[in-house]
Amino acid sequence: MGRGMLPLPLIPWAFCPLITYPIWVPDDRVVAGRPIHEWARHCLVELAANGASLDELRDFCNRNGISAPRGRYWSSTTWHSLLHPNCLLQYAGYGVWNVRGRHRRYNPPSDWVIVANAHEALITEEQAKGILAVRSRRRFVTGANTSNRTRSSPYLLSGGIFVCGRCGANMVGFYKARGRGYYVCNSVPNRRGLGCGRGVYVSQAEIEREVLAGLEDLLAKCADERQFVRQVNSELRRIWEQSHGYECDVSRRLMEVERKISNIRRSLEDGLEDTAWANKRLRELAKEQERLLSLQAVDRCVPQIDCRTAMACRADVSRAIACGTNAEKKRLLAAWIDKIELAPETLEVEIRYKIPEPVVDSMGAGGGFEPPTFGL
Repeated sequence: MGRGMLPLPLIPWAFCPLITYPIWVPDDRVVAGRPIHEWARHCLVELAANGASLDELRDFCNRNGISAPRGRYWSSTTWHSLLHPNCLLQYAGYGVWNVRGRHRRYNPPSDWVIVANAHEALITEEQAKGILAVRSRRRFVTGANTSNRTRSSPYLLSGGIFVCGRCGANMVGFYKARGRGYYVCNSVPNRRGLGCGRGVYVSQAEIEREVLAGLEDLLAKCADERQFVRQVNSELRRIWEQSHGYECDVSRRLMEVERKISNIRRSLEDGLEDTAWANKRLRELAKEQERLLSLQAVDRCVPQIDCRTAMACRADVSRAIACGTNAEKKRLLAAWIDKIELAPETLEVEIRYKIPEPVVDSMGAGGGFEPPTFGL
């Protein structure tokens, strides 16, 4: 029901001298016998203004087959966003911009750019104020037992590391009786399972303990200092090459350019008549040679660490696993874990760590780390 979907979709940009702004217009598509903008007004004026909860608004839209802004089904969190003051102002005909700043965080209302009569109003300003008043008198939550998102979330695997293998949604933190924490597919608290299926609750304590134990096992396979340093430096080089657009075949290409230069000069000595073309081509190859030589020089600047630094980092990882704060552990897991995926049908969780190559111990024996599977 925000821009692009329910009542007021985005239409081509309205151009201003230096800045462009999107304009809202009513959506006339018919769903269940009524235009979408009429459904939107009904949800706002008849339901939200009279105290309907976010879950009730969600279920009403899903029951009537109204398209959600993203995906097929509505969630409670979507309605939480649509009833934010900036959206209600836009439903009342105001243009509102600069609502969010860096990292998608809300700017204070004093920083918003607000323009009256920017587009056709779906509700009156008084109705928008009435909805805000109702919401301020009642505490709205996205579900009966869901926990609020905070920066210091006690769930180490939140934020996209842990996903549902059935629908691909994130597994989110969920409190049940006696304060026990669980992870469950986001479709359960926000969409009553629509788009996925019956929820599987994964014990927070058990899965987090298993993940950290797997990380400790991975560190144990890095006991050989020289091999560990080689792996760390190999990964540093890979990251550096990706971030700098490095061309891995610089030496080969440099040899080819030098060969071409030598061939053209030999042809000139043998009496090549088209000297103009030869000179032009030599200048082109000289520029390419200079560029490749500069890349070869930059290659010497790839960051590498010595044994002492690598082992100190390894010790820091061990310390963070043993007694680090939640914030430290979350940063650690984000760096070392590729993905954790729940298979609801088999009740198993597969944990995939980021390993650039199999570890080989000091005796030369293979020590490849197989992704562990955690049974529920």
